[in-house]
Amino acid sequence: MFNDTRVIPARLLARRESGGRVEILLERVLDGRRALALLGARRPPREGERLRLEDGGAVRVGGGEAPFRELTVEGGEEWPDLLARLGQLPLPPYLERGERPLDRERYQTVFAREPGAVAAPTAGLHFDEPLLAALAAAGVAQAFLTLHVGAGTFLPVRAQDPRRHRMHRERYRIGPALVEAVARCRARGGRVVAVGTTVVRGARDRGGRGRAAGRGGGDRAVHPPRPPLPGDRRPVHQLPPAALDAADAGRRPGRAGAGAGRVRARGGAALPLLLLRRCRC
Repeated sequence: MFNDTRVIPARLLARRESGGRVEILLERVLDGRRALALLGARRPPREGERLRLEDGGAVRVGGGEAPFRELTVEGGEEWPDLLARLGQLPLPPYLERGERPLDRERYQTVFAREPGAVAAPTAGLHFDEPLLAALAAAGVAQAFLTLHVGAGTFLPVRAQDPRRHRMHRERYRIGPALVEAVARCRARGGRVVAVGTTVVRGARDRGGRGRAAGRGGGDRAVHPPRPPLPGDRRPVHQLPPAALDAADAGRRPGRAGAGAGRVRARGGAALPLLLLRRCRC
């Protein structure tokens, strides 16, 4: 099971009337002119404050549930057009660099289709077309759900006990095709592998087993020692775990590199999968 969400240019730069810099990271568009966002500034902008964008346009700060604030575009423009014109790709902070021309395609999975995420489902980045073709040739079926990774993924875990951490809600959709693929796999005694914790969270939120189609907003966390998915649904994910993924909290992250796992494909063939540790690159 893969997540086919696509990263949008959700980062904007703005200035306060005083000249202070504000970084806007969109969480989601509510309608044409309204959106929820995280605001990065030395002092939190006040409700009703006007933020000036790089091209002279403006957005008005509204209320919202912390840490998100509602922003309304002034004038006749709507958020999709504004993001297409001024938005930057919200690259992970650990890359420590700005956006480059190729990033809009490279910071996507090869199967990204549904726009709406502010971060790529990183486990899926380790799969390229040749690997997907090798999986298919070995008899491994592939199915997709959509979970739009939200801006809350960049927030730190402040609770001492990760079970008390309040997860941000993320929009997801599970279609009938995935439900049918899971049912066929189980009927033949196969194994279901969730590629990444975004897939785990979406599948668990929808009936806990990925057996029901539908859409919603999930806020489930993945904690040890309970398996991330019931039964034989084993996750493939990036190491070390991201801040909001405590599924492998007991691991001691080692040097950047790769460890090999194996998936038993239909017909008995063993197919290697790489579980990649995060590296600065």
